Amino acid sequence: MPKGGFLLLLFYFSCLQSFSQQKEFEGVLNYKVEIKSKVPVFSDNVMKGILAKGNFMTGYIKEGNYRQSSGGNEIYFINASQKAYYKFKNVDTLYFLDYSTDIFPVPSVSKLKEEVTIAKYPCNAIELKTEESNTKYFYAPSLYINPAHDENNKIGGYNALIKETSAVWLSSIEESKTYSEKITATRIEQKEIDKSVFDLPNLPLKVFTLETVTKPPEYLRNGGWKNYLMKFTNNEVGAKYIKIPKGETSATQSVLVSFLITENGEVQQVKVENPKEVNSKVAKEAVRVVEESGKWKPGTIYGVRVPQYLKQSITFSVIK
Repeated sequence: MPKGGFLLLLFYFSCLQSFSQQKEFEGVLNYKVEIKSKVPVFSDNVMKGILAKGNFMTGYIKEGNYRQSSGGNEIYFINASQKAYYKFKNVDTLYFLDYSTDIFPVPSVSKLKEEVTIAKYPCNAIELKTEESNTKYFYAPSLYINPAHDENNKIGGYNALIKETSAVWLSSIEESKTYSEKITATRIEQKEIDKSVFDLPNLPLKVFTLETVTKPPEYLRNGGWKNYLMKFTNNEVGAKYIKIPKGETSATQSVLVSFLITENGEVQQVKVENPKEVNSKVAKEAVRVVEESGKWKPGTIYGVRVPQYLKQSITFSVIK
């Protein structure tokens, strides 16, 4: 059953290995989803949006095809095309990744001496470690999936997981630098699934990258951001406080300002990044002009409003 994962972001799943003569699991799984943000400016709900998750998740499994539905988002893993497809609720585009995509290699896979029962199924444990996260899966050996379907699927390190396991995962606990996520099965229904469940939406296709799914904040005043800075920055501050070196006829100081545009389009956390390189009065004016810039159109990740940090260099000059 496919599983969502980070930023950058991407989505893990696990349905796994045994002997080829075994009957494969086919059916529907219901999961409860819990996500906690570790990023101060991202609420738990914002992080859920970034991970394309809601409070619950439904998974469908049939003959090496998987579908994950959560929070109005859909992810399809289609064996015939060897691709994963992502349909986000606020975007009229179908994004895809080839199974060969190896964004976060899995250097470590370890079976653990842990046994639990989930939704009445005895489960064993296995842990995957990457540079970005550690994920512990609890899988039910009695729910077999043929690993041959996904031997080339490197998305989320799935091919590394499939080599060591032989069952559908019923729980996962993931710890990354930016969030913690726990997904637990609450109901498993073994039944025949109609193939139409895996029919893809009729939408334009585009490769999934951070660039294609991310939109930066947009300044709303007429004339745009650069025009605002030129018009409302008090350049007399530079003339008053910047000293011209001996033998020179002019001097400049560039203040590097970082600031946060919240999911509501507000400017917060304005900070000078190079305070030792500029006059304090000049730095103060740069902060002021950013703080008073007004409302922005928030940035988005696949249609979800998210806080985003920006940086802006503001230059002050003085001429004799």
